[in-house]
Amino acid sequence: MANENDIALLTDRVRQTMTRARVTLAYAADALSEENFGQALESRIEDVRAMSAVERLEDAEFDAEAQRRFAGRTGEPRDAEDLLDARRDVLREFRGAQEQGQYVARRIGAAQAQLGAIRDDLETSAAGLDEALRDVDKLESFPEFGDNAKYLRTRVTAMRTHTAAACRGLQTAEGQLADAQAAAQAFGRVEREVADVDRHNLSSTVTRVGTSVTADVEQARADLAPVREGIVSKTRDIEGLEKDAYQEAELADAVRAGTNPTPAGAQTGERAGAAESGNGIQDLLHTRSAHQTQDTGRDR
Repeated sequence: MANENDIALLTDRVRQTMTRARVTLAYAADALSEENFGQALESRIEDVRAMSAVERLEDAEFDAEAQRRFAGRTGEPRDAEDLLDARRDVLREFRGAQEQGQYVARRIGAAQAQLGAIRDDLETSAAGLDEALRDVDKLESFPEFGDNAKYLRTRVTAMRTHTAAACRGLQTAEGQLADAQAAAQAFGRVEREVADVDRHNLSSTVTRVGTSVTADVEQARADLAPVREGIVSKTRDIEGLEKDAYQEAELADAVRAGTNPTPAGAQTGERAGAAESGNGIQDLLHTRSAHQTQDTGRDR
């Protein structure tokens, strides 16, 4: 009786972990969809485009260059003062782009944090599956559950593999967003003074940074697509893994119910049926056997 109780407890813990893992993967797939996180990244790209809109900066640079040439020809103090004002206009536009760059960095950081939260959930799920595998180790120590434990191990290991693959994909995308955020932040800290206007093409600097940040965000988006597709394409398998764990837990519970000395009249539901006739146990064994046969066919 002690073994039956322990087996039922351990298999139920494994079942609960598998259910949580399946739900976590489903949530990740939904969160990473184009309608959700994909749209968030598209909004970040729009933010970068706004930062990279350099038409006014280019106009200010053109005016400053024209004024520089004019002041050089005339040598008049008033023209030199007008040149200084033109250079200030250039800096004003450039610093506006820098402020927009800091805003972009914060927004990308928020997206990175959102992605990190999804990955944290998956890593917690993976840790739970590792614990479930340790429960399977204990189940294998019961001779009467040896074959069942081996079967259960393959199911937990497969779920762990799906979860780990999703974690790796998210980590790669996070790295791309971190690079994008760092580039936007660095741009916001660039020091430029009035005297630098003639030595630096500031509009080219803005365009170059915008191109770099956009490329990193777009790469993150590209990295996430196979992560979601990997989960979605394996949905049936993932749900099947959870179902297999559930059936093992039901079988163990039915065995415990069949050896339960509680009078049949005091038992209820499926457990009572299993205790009275044993048919519940046989049905579960038959269902699991059929599912194993189907699984073997898939593996071929």
